[in-house]
Order: sequence, then C-alpha cells, then structure tokens
Amino acid sequence: QVAMTASLCGAATVAATDGDENSLRHLEEVLDANAAALPRRPDVPPPLRWEAATASSAKALGAPFDVVLGADVTYNPANAEALANALVAHTNRGSNVLLAHKRRQPADDATLDTLRRYFRVDQLAADGAISTLGLTKLDDKLADLDLEAAAASNCNPGFVRKNGACLVAD
Repeated sequence: QVAMTASLCGAATVAATDGDENSLRHLEEVLDANAAALPRRPDVPPPLRWEAATASSAKALGAPFDVVLGADVTYNPANAEALANALVAHTNRGSNVLLAHKRRQPADDATLDTLRRYFRVDQLAADGAISTLGLTKLDDKLADLDLEAAAASNCNPGFVRKNGACLVAD
C-alpha cells in the first residue's frame, strides 16, 4: 500500500484516494488492520473522481500536496486526460509527483504524451517495462482542466464509465 509506505516513511499527512468505493472500503480495512504499525493513519476521503477534480475540491483535501505518489494509474489511455486533470488540480510546480508506470502496450505511450502537455516527465528509474516517473508541473497558473462534464462518450470502444473511470466492459 502506497499510503502505508508514506506514513511509515514519516509523512506528516497522508491522503489515500481511489475512485472506486469498494477499493476505499478495502483500504480502510487494511489501514485498520495495520494501525498499530503506522505512525499516523492516512486519511481516506470520499472517492476521488479524476475528471471531477477542481482547484477548490483539491484545496479541500489539502492541496497542493508536497508529494503525490501513484501506482498503476497510467495503464488506460482512455483515462489519461482525467489523470492529468487530477494531478494538475492537486499539485504545484514545487510538488514531487512520482508514478510507478508499467508499459503494457504501445497505446500506453498516449497516457504519457497527455501528461507531457501539463508536466515535465522524467524517467527516474527503470527495470524492463517498469519505470518510476517524476513529474513536474509546467504551469502553476493552471488549476484544473475543467473536465467535470466528462461522460461515457469519452471512453474508448470496449470501455464503460464506472465510478468516474473508463474501465474494460464486462
């Protein structure tokens, strides 16, 4: 768990988010089960829908954050603009954004291309198809991408919108 690692590494405040309510319930259970080992229990706010993030909703969570950690968030190019929106809303130029990225298919490059419109993207470490990316926001004046109106129509064929994300259709 990324949030538990941040807490164990001494982060003063940790907000653990996900767009899926079931994932957040599971996260709460994991945090409760490990509470004795954690110096501080991470906060678990309501589901974060990437496309609905705004400067004001991010500020309510405590943004801009000093550090944003993400794992397994770059795999679906259909969510690239929404991911960029959430990162833009929750960071400033001084934020350290670290993403674990696994290139599963050539289409994954589209996600990184989208992020590059708003962030400098540096590969900090790599092991085969897995890399750690460092992102630096390019424009501090950009507060969010105004994607609140995102709809199912902006998911690629074969995907459906569920809990704010484009997911593979059943």
